[in-house]
Amino acid sequence: MPYLKYINDEGLNIARGLVRHTTHVNKFGYSEAIGASYETVWAAGTPMAHPSNANTVILTSDDAEDGASNNGAHIVSIQGIDENGFANSLSIPMNGVGNASNTDIKFKRVYRMSVEYAGSSRVNEGNITATVGSTTVAYIPAGEGQTLQAAFSTAKNQTGYIIDMMVNSAKEQKAGLYRLVIKDTTNGNVQQTKQVLETFQNTVRIDYPVPIVVPPEHDIEIQGKNISDSSAISAAATFNIILVEDPDI
Repeated sequence: MPYLKYINDEGLNIARGLVRHTTHVNKFGYSEAIGASYETVWAAGTPMAHPSNANTVILTSDDAEDGASNNGAHIVSIQGIDENGFANSLSIPMNGVGNASNTDIKFKRVYRMSVEYAGSSRVNEGNITATVGSTTVAYIPAGEGQTLQAAFSTAKNQTGYIIDMMVNSAKEQKAGLYRLVIKDTTNGNVQQTKQVLETFQNTVRIDYPVPIVVPPEHDIEIQGKNISDSSAISAAATFNIILVEDPDI
């Protein structure tokens, strides 16, 4: 007869949905080339910008196979912050190289996209780009099935608690400098650096026994740059955040 006991692990309990009004998010990003100035670690390879106003998310792929009945992505799930400031999600059927959208919800932030249904390839065949207005807000590289972006935004009813972060630079014999940044979206995007880490073709991880507090309606990013010369290096970054929701908002 197996030995029976109660699981008493807070992280597992949060993941199982047993802690009231509390969730966990793991954010991870990768960039093939970050340059000599700070930029967000994400797969799009361009500086991350945010739209000034909420609007419909438009998806396009650079491969026609990402469409209904084809081999690539059929439906993509969007997660982000809606026009009312709350976390929200929706699904968008892909249309290959043509625009695809779902007008039910307007978003001002998109912090994750993932392939929800796909054909025989099981992932997206092409690079899928999400735009709000003219701003690129998320990007799924071909074959990955979801975004790779070390960025997140808290909703108006959420307080975040960052419990760790990790950064890595690849084997180009060059040093990378990384920083954890939060921005207040209600106050002109005032920015604060909360952590700075340097790497040299290695991985650096830091845990926060007392978590870093991120108030509601703040953007979070891990940014990196090459500090060896003016060329580019590849970079990866991860952070974990516990979200506590205020049920009265």
